[in-house]
Amino acid sequence: MSSILGKRPLSSYSNDCFVGKRQKTLATLVDEYAWDYEPEELIDAAKPNMRSPAYPHYNIRVEKVMGAVSGKPTWSHILFHFESLWGACSHRSFDSLTDKFHQQEVDYLHPGTKLLLSKTLLRDIKLIHTQFVPKIKEYFASISGAVHVAVNGWTSPTSESYLGVSLFGAYLAGKIASCLQQYGLENWILAACLDNASNNLRLVQNLEQLVPHFHGEQSYVQCLAHVINLMAKAFMSPFNCPSQRARKVLEQAPWPTSSAAKHATHGFLQAQQASNTGDNGELDNSEAADIDKAKFEHNTLVVQAVVYQALEQLLSMHSLVLTAQDLCDAQAIMTTVANLACRVDESPMLKTKFQEYLLSYPELKESTWCSLACCMATCWNSDCKALDNYLYLWHPVKKLTNNPGLNLHHLALATTQHELALELNKALEVSFNFSL
Repeated sequence: MSSILGKRPLSSYSNDCFVGKRQKTLATLVDEYAWDYEPEELIDAAKPNMRSPAYPHYNIRVEKVMGAVSGKPTWSHILFHFESLWGACSHRSFDSLTDKFHQQEVDYLHPGTKLLLSKTLLRDIKLIHTQFVPKIKEYFASISGAVHVAVNGWTSPTSESYLGVSLFGAYLAGKIASCLQQYGLENWILAACLDNASNNLRLVQNLEQLVPHFHGEQSYVQCLAHVINLMAKAFMSPFNCPSQRARKVLEQAPWPTSSAAKHATHGFLQAQQASNTGDNGELDNSEAADIDKAKFEHNTLVVQAVVYQALEQLLSMHSLVLTAQDLCDAQAIMTTVANLACRVDESPMLKTKFQEYLLSYPELKESTWCSLACCMATCWNSDCKALDNYLYLWHPVKKLTNNPGLNLHHLALATTQHELALELNKALEVSFNFSL
């Protein structure tokens, strides 16, 4: 079977991939994996075992036949086909399609239906891929113009590793080049869009050597969505306490080396360390999104480096050094806003109490903003709305946090924090309107 990843070295296959467990040779490789090799290679590998003098009289050839079915396809063939397509299109792992609850769901809709095994799904996916490769190649051959490549090399859509390998720039470049050659696209690539990580720079440099018509770094288009996302994270970083996951990354982050950089960033580092001793467990719920570990570490370190540069520029251009207390106050603003909104949203009692306080202000009765907006890790614009709601509903918020029976005093902004939050809100309104 032809694979978009190309042939793998024999040493990379497990013992289960060979007919004979003692000899890991091409001759003992099972048909499913031997499919990637050329017929001549398979024949040459088999010849040492053909010791009889009768074999030279034969014209030996290899025929690759997979999934051949005589007559009309049966119900099970159709079911397997659509199950495989469903899993591929929905980015679902093979095992999830054989889940016992999914089996109960199918059995309820059509009693007696049996789901196929995950190995069968895997085989059918490969078969469908093999059948459609020529058609996809014909499609690309029929269109004119250049082709752009977009690569997400962080992880699979299901966040599960099927291959069990680490992807480096050179490795990814080889696999992309192999895929382009398989579909006849190696001479049509104009640009490659990737995240601006260092391993992607090595990827385009290696791809230039493998694909002659690709111009390497000149054709490297950095993903605008990733750049804007990092800009937003860097802007909001001084106003958010780092989550537990981010703290583990920052503990390994390099510290500034020059005396000027140390002087400029000293307060920020002290503020971060002070936040580690606080109770910010609620904040971690906002990062429940399934983010790849390597991507999260890369983003966290890039954001930290950008904040360092901003603080150094404040010192060099404006002779301004922020104290640790100033930065601690700032860092608690969005953490406080997000945690209060989360607490109220999850508690019916707090919701009811907040509505009572809100209705006690006549000017707020007709307002469409009758609740606190929550921050979402996957939508950075939600920070603007959450802060705007918090400040707009400032008086009922103060009543709520001042109620001694609710134990929410730690989720109230101090006077200096409130003043800084008003300035931050104005800046966020500009970026929010720009993003729309």
